Amino acid sequence: MPVKIRCKGCQKVLNVPDRARGKAIKCPACETVLRIPAATAAAAAPAADRPTAAPAVERDDFLTGVDLRRAVDSRVRVCVKCGAEADEEVVDCPECGHNVDTGVMSDYIRKKRERRGPDPEEFWGVAWTGSFKFLGKNIPLVMRTGMYWSTFLTLSYFAAYCQFYCSSIPTLLFWGVMGLLFSLGYDGWYWYCTVNVIRHTMGPKRNKPLKELHFDFYQCIALGIKAHVWPMILLLPVFLVLLTVFLWSSIASGSVLAGLGVFVIGMLGILLFALLAFPAAMVHMSMPYTYKAWTPYHMAISVGKTILPSLYWFVMAIAALLPLFAVLLTFHLAWEGGLPQAQKDAIKGIADITLWIMESLGMVENLQFDGPAVAFKIVWWAIPIFFAIALLLIWLIVTPFAILMAFPAMFLMRANGYIGLYFRDKLDLVSEQQPNVPCGFWPRYLAHLVDSLILGLASTGVFFALFGLVLLVIWAELSYLGYIFYLCSFGYDLTFPWFYYAKPQSNPAWRGSIGMRSIGIVVVKDNEKFDTLDFGTASGRFWVKLLLGLVTLGISWLFAAFTEKKQALHDTLMKTLVVWEGDDERNAIG
Repeated sequence: MPVKIRCKGCQKVLNVPDRARGKAIKCPACETVLRIPAATAAAAAPAADRPTAAPAVERDDFLTGVDLRRAVDSRVRVCVKCGAEADEEVVDCPECGHNVDTGVMSDYIRKKRERRGPDPEEFWGVAWTGSFKFLGKNIPLVMRTGMYWSTFLTLSYFAAYCQFYCSSIPTLLFWGVMGLLFSLGYDGWYWYCTVNVIRHTMGPKRNKPLKELHFDFYQCIALGIKAHVWPMILLLPVFLVLLTVFLWSSIASGSVLAGLGVFVIGMLGILLFALLAFPAAMVHMSMPYTYKAWTPYHMAISVGKTILPSLYWFVMAIAALLPLFAVLLTFHLAWEGGLPQAQKDAIKGIADITLWIMESLGMVENLQFDGPAVAFKIVWWAIPIFFAIALLLIWLIVTPFAILMAFPAMFLMRANGYIGLYFRDKLDLVSEQQPNVPCGFWPRYLAHLVDSLILGLASTGVFFALFGLVLLVIWAELSYLGYIFYLCSFGYDLTFPWFYYAKPQSNPAWRGSIGMRSIGIVVVKDNEKFDTLDFGTASGRFWVKLLLGLVTLGISWLFAAFTEKKQALHDTLMKTLVVWEGDDERNAIG
């Protein structure tokens, strides 16, 4: 039966013969190219299977007898499956994926659609070309990175510069801590940029410039601490196992050297594992749920599945950083004493130039150089000028190096993002979580580490406070007060952890400790409604967990890795569950 279609140019309603389906024709009135939809299953059915209808009579029925061989626009190529326009060189339709001429979907396109992502085989070339294109589109971000790094390096070296004039331990300690914090800011900005570049690479706007990065001085320092804590947390379980093997082998063999050899080889192995895990871990760090990046079990799986792209990323890193390494190596070999001595000489040279400028301006009195020591008296109102000149000189030295370092760093961040884009399925990324799903052993382990750290810091503070009181008691010869302080310390060690866990776990707004909430998990009753624990149940759960952990040496906690509902032994006895909070509730509370 004829196809009724309205011309987009002149708005006339045209009746096109059924045999014109899936083709493109020109409107006889305005010559606008019109694409005729392909035949549907109902339209393609035999005439006997379709209900008959009276022939349509239309005023605009002048196309019924037209010669389609002359009406069809031969310059327009359309897909026989969906009728979409396609260029001459196109084989597979960009709309439906079928062959434009035959209407058959190839095995490659079918696998690609089932995979729901780009072909991993494209990674090896795109990792280079795409990363270079990313640099070209994000030159302002590269320059910003160089400037931020130069700021942190300048402040770090300035702290070392101030130590040059310090002689007392408190001032040396102060500037040493400040220098460490500023150097952490350098690593923190790299961490922040890497996570956001990976998100941008895996997102729909990957071909557009990245502009949403904002500089936060304190956030960079915090992320720098996170960057250094990550390998420690990742390797902690493996290190404990290795330490146990070392002690057992030493006792069994009667020789410490035998166990020491095993320990050293094992340490080298786990350090190599942390290095290989870095690209995959950073992809996990860019997800809403990052717990897999912190556990050796999940990272071992991720590294095993993506070992080739990870090694390929390190090859790219060597190639990208090779020119910079060559310059540093040449400088190290050429300078007497190497790079460490060069840094010391640079700090002393900056000090000499600064003092010479200050002396020329009449701001320094009694300037004397005696080897590495400098004796001088500076005019009090010129102290800010003194520091400003030193900062400026340091900044002029480190800025070129920081900017040169930013280019390969950004290149490698983008390449890391392509690992996440092309190997997303192999990495088993967690971007969303349903509520009330039982939580396994490893997220609970991470939550326990966070809580243990908080309790440890609190206990350390109380210990030093009570220790100071005990010294005061001894000095005042009031020995009976020492026993009171001891009892207070013992009572604190029992009551504070109890309330730390039980109080928030019984609060409907929290339902978990600080460590649990940081991971996104909560503890509830094992019933159909997942009710919040009351304070009595939460208290009983804490004491049962503590006692069972002491009696079984922690084996009771491992039950969470094997039971159907991921329950530890104390959860089974107290009829409680540790479950995921879920995206909706987590976002609503956050």
